[in-house]
Amino acid sequence: MIRRFVGLVGWLLAAMLVCRVGVASAAYPDKPITLLVPFTSGGTSDIMARMLAEHLGKVWGQSVIVQNKPGAGGVIAMTQAMRSEPDGYTLVLTSSGNTSITPYLYKKPPFDSDRDFVNIIVIGEVPFVLVVDQKSSIKTLADYLAAAKARPRSLALGSSGIGSHQYMAAQQFVAAADIELNLIPYKGTPQQQTDLLGGSLDSMMDNVITEIPMIRMNKVRPLAISSAKRIRQLPDVPTFEESGVSFQSLPWYGVAAPKATPADVVRKIQGEIAAFLNDPGTRAKLEDMGLVPVVSSTEEATQRVRSDNREFKNVIDRLGLELQ
Repeated sequence: MIRRFVGLVGWLLAAMLVCRVGVASAAYPDKPITLLVPFTSGGTSDIMARMLAEHLGKVWGQSVIVQNKPGAGGVIAMTQAMRSEPDGYTLVLTSSGNTSITPYLYKKPPFDSDRDFVNIIVIGEVPFVLVVDQKSSIKTLADYLAAAKARPRSLALGSSGIGSHQYMAAQQFVAAADIELNLIPYKGTPQQQTDLLGGSLDSMMDNVITEIPMIRMNKVRPLAISSAKRIRQLPDVPTFEESGVSFQSLPWYGVAAPKATPADVVRKIQGEIAAFLNDPGTRAKLEDMGLVPVVSSTEEATQRVRSDNREFKNVIDRLGLELQ
């Protein structure tokens, strides 16, 4: 009799819990939402996050608070999101760098972007572009490859620091083109641009957001872009593939939540972000910033993260990279 009573109480408690979760999910959102951004304020990613937060706040009638949590290659924001309640009230702006590169630079990865998160949606891509000084005698990617093969390791290629997506892209380009370059990691873009324009650096692998203004001012010459096809902002710049090098690298941004977030909440978030991205005005603003808007399903976002995890882990292992 006691066993039956205990079993009945357990069943009732479980049923009540399921009902509470179901009601909470149906009412989502009924309080403010936090969107963690692993980057400093004022940059492209921060502006994009605030645009998204404003849209969601208007549609849902709840504040979406952007919290900038830069540092450690995104680890600070990602681990805070991972440890949050999986209820949809803490989201994180992700990128290919902080999901698929940074964790694997540690001997003991601080998180697994597939195991610990629901990757809700991919929202935009930012291709890389290979540039030289406008005064350089190198006019095309073919010229660049010819010079590199004629004088191995004589051409210097700058990128962001070791372990960054730019650095990985530079390594992937070198391997795909079967050339030897003098790869120089920098702490940031400003010094790279100074050295490039000053003549002490031959070339840069950088994202289009940073380089489009330099290209339009005729300060640098773009040789090739790392996307699958040409982009609207640089219609005359060929892809690496067009130029005979089998190389693509597409850094991306997305939105994720802790792993156990209810499926109906995830669907609601994905659907509203997709509506935001499909708005012609929003797309135009993002494209003007240098982003290529993407609208993915949650399954597509998950598969992309898994694919990038495998790809970059292989590159990191091959190069023997590790953060202490």
